[in-house]
Amino acid sequence: MAFGSTYARELAFDDAEWNKRAARLSSAPDAATFLAFEGEDCCGIIGGFLAMESATDVMVVSMWVAPHARRKGVAARLMQALESWAREIGRSQLVLEVVKNNAGAIAFYEKCGFYYTGQTVQYPNDPSLRELCMVKSLIRS
Repeated sequence: MAFGSTYARELAFDDAEWNKRAARLSSAPDAATFLAFEGEDCCGIIGGFLAMESATDVMVVSMWVAPHARRKGVAARLMQALESWAREIGRSQLVLEVVKNNAGAIAFYEKCGFYYTGQTVQYPNDPSLRELCMVKSLIRS
């Protein structure tokens, strides 16, 4: 429920599609993806891309940490990596959308300094759910 896509949709992609996506992301100047590993096992991901409608925003996407790696600082380190990238490319704000009933994610984002803007959008996979719009300023005072 936390992603804009579904497991079934993503599972249908073959290796060629995943390789194409990975190649595109690794060379895209307008996007970044960071992975967390425990040994050789990927245990977390976060992505960001430049928001087209804003010269200041980076949209946070694909935030996920494996259940066994949660509450160990993995999510915070992933978010820090994305924040560093956003600052390096001159962006001053992170934005995201989170499903309103995802209390754990909302609490994490608030702990990271995100705040609710008051806006909501319809969740694409379930019209009965809303997503909260949250932002975090990257300008250090």
